Amino acid sequence: MKRQRLYCCVIILLITVGSINSQAGENTFYSSLAATDEFDFPFEDAYTDAGLYLHALANFDYHPWWRFEWQKNLFSGNALQITTGSVTSKELLVDGQLMLNQDLSKGWWFSMRGLWRSTFHHNKRDITAYLGLERQIIKNSTIFLLFHPRYDKEFADAQIGFSLYGKNRQQYLNLAMVIEDFSYDHKNDRGGETNQMPIGMQWFLRYGKGKWWIYSDGNIGTGFKRSFPDPEKSPLTTSHQQQVNYFNVKLFYKADLSSLLELSIYQYRFVDAKTFYQSENDYDYRNVINDVSIQYVLPFREKYRLRLLTHYVHQEAKAVGYRQHEYSRDDIIPAAFLEWIQDDHMVDVGYMFTWFNWSYVAGIENRSYQLNDGYFDKIYLGYTYQFNANAVLHISISHQIKVSGFGGANAQYMMFF
Repeated sequence: MKRQRLYCCVIILLITVGSINSQAGENTFYSSLAATDEFDFPFEDAYTDAGLYLHALANFDYHPWWRFEWQKNLFSGNALQITTGSVTSKELLVDGQLMLNQDLSKGWWFSMRGLWRSTFHHNKRDITAYLGLERQIIKNSTIFLLFHPRYDKEFADAQIGFSLYGKNRQQYLNLAMVIEDFSYDHKNDRGGETNQMPIGMQWFLRYGKGKWWIYSDGNIGTGFKRSFPDPEKSPLTTSHQQQVNYFNVKLFYKADLSSLLELSIYQYRFVDAKTFYQSENDYDYRNVINDVSIQYVLPFREKYRLRLLTHYVHQEAKAVGYRQHEYSRDDIIPAAFLEWIQDDHMVDVGYMFTWFNWSYVAGIENRSYQLNDGYFDKIYLGYTYQFNANAVLHISISHQIKVSGFGGANAQYMMFF
């Protein structure tokens, strides 16, 4: 237990340091745009990546049983999960969460919600660490106030909300109003003025009985709109607008201790628009990703399980102004894994592939391109070790079925403490 707490402290430190150095309001992509005021347009980087969704959704995603246990314990104690793996020769996917729910007695709880999400298919990196206090007001209900402190004070965020809990806090409705960059106008050094305050709603929901369970989370907000009227403080940018919304809904059917069916719907919406003193660089970019999936884990014989999954992903993106274009993409991603379980150990082998097509229609005709019926596949070998009932580690390697193809490794860890 002491070793697990040490690991957790290390993760907390990494997330906190990351959040201090992150400027989530303006540093939206792969360079610190807020600090340098340099022009950047990275939105098309992933358009022609064949394994874009296969890596994130099949190769490096959490096992559905992991997800089910994570959601069950999200507010009942302290929990950590993280997955990381190579998505390109230069980029590493990192998707981790840290949830602290410490009972301080007399109706008070300490709460921390840490998120570290850097993926190739999302347009914005998120490294946040909200922390604060939760107070019981009546039985099974609380109010809370959380802050995300930043080294750059203009990017500090706050959450205020309430929660309803069921037995053992394993059924819940957690709602928060999120106020981002609430001191931006007074603290930024670029003369930025807020025209639309970034205010949103974040939620976590879990409810069920017996074999059926539903889970949902999301963050829907207005996004920000800012103007920069002083050319000495902001020599390139005159305005900036950004909005990032997502929601996730999962339905589970838990037939027994080994069999689990998961149905999932996910949507991601991203908007980013800028105007410049050099107006030829003005752009308005919008991106929508929809993902519908089904996973089924079923046992056969005594020590074997079969895990089957299929994702259907549809993406629509559009840019007006600089690099004007319309982009659409469809991926169908089936995968199958055979799991062999022996006491605290599990070895699994798998095969995954994606059928995809995309279309890019540019404002300049000679930049347009189209690909129909693309194909990308990988074979997979994984190993899982269950340290105890509250800690599990998974590692895997995978490679395209050709010598010169793309390969990589993945590591995942989940712990309750």
